[in-house]
Amino acid sequence: MKIFHKLTLILLSLLILTLAIPEPKVNLTTIPCTNTEKPFKVGVLLGYTTAYLLSSFQEDLKKIESVNSSVVDFIFFDAQSNQNIQNEQLNSVLTENKVDLIVLHLVDPRNTKYAVDKIKSHNIPVAFIGYASIAEVNTYNKAYFVTTNPEQGGNMQGQILVDAWNKSRGMIDSNRDNIMQYILLLGDPSNVYSDLRTRSCLDAINNSNIHTQELASKVCYWREDLANDAVSNFFLQFGNRIEVIIANDDVMAIGAIKALQKYGYNAGNKMSNISVVGFDGVPEAIELIEKGDMTGTVVQDTAYVADNIFKITINMLNNRNPVEGTDCTIGPLGNIISIPNRGVIFSST
Repeated sequence: MKIFHKLTLILLSLLILTLAIPEPKVNLTTIPCTNTEKPFKVGVLLGYTTAYLLSSFQEDLKKIESVNSSVVDFIFFDAQSNQNIQNEQLNSVLTENKVDLIVLHLVDPRNTKYAVDKIKSHNIPVAFIGYASIAEVNTYNKAYFVTTNPEQGGNMQGQILVDAWNKSRGMIDSNRDNIMQYILLLGDPSNVYSDLRTRSCLDAINNSNIHTQELASKVCYWREDLANDAVSNFFLQFGNRIEVIIANDDVMAIGAIKALQKYGYNAGNKMSNISVVGFDGVPEAIELIEKGDMTGTVVQDTAYVADNIFKITINMLNNRNPVEGTDCTIGPLGNIISIPNRGVIFSST
């Protein structure tokens, strides 16, 4: 089965075209070093590296470092999903490694205040990635929150469903009422950016003159097992009234599909298929899309993200505009940086 790729920058209003476009390669950036004595030391603290995206992001940073060894020295830490371990690592980075800047992916966003206060006491700049409390980040003028553009990402996810509905409404609209009945699988209720992405996804559908009805929603905290349980329960409650499942990430989308397969859905039979969309572009999701068991996903290009993170950190260390020379935008408050999403992958069926 052919997968349709569109991995070019997509404006919010741009409909996703069904063109097969080769996946672009991100050229490794090289930046002249203005720190003539030695490369900048940057501590990269990751909450865990068991997830595909984070492990890929770490490897992409290592590749960038390999061609910029005179500019940057990345020091990597894996907290193994343990906030106490990460707190110890943060203390070590600040007191022993003497880093110039920290890139921080928190195990638990509720730890943002502790991290900000700790880093602020050492007067070191920090770039938060993943999830963090924006309010706490705002309390430190050397702290930035870097994220992929949530509105754009949500719009792209919604457009996958718009295209699928317009192409195969008869297959999706099982009760023929011209209303898209859907279930939401949410990541973290405290994360304003995932909420914004969800709302943008739904806006994209509704703004395309498609009537929608939410049957149910469940917070699954980015976990496959919780998504599996939720969809199993929803299926017993709603049955084939469920036409679409919108998941905040691919992990939950995969959990949803595994639940549906227990009831004979999304297992290769086009007549017994519920449209499921995710977010991230992890390998297992792409495989499900190839099989036709998943409708589509928005791609998180880790090489592209790593390249922009590298440029942002070097700009910060050289007291330049953080987004200078990047594809990113910076919010009106001056400390929220958005990286464009790169594209989508969706099934031709």
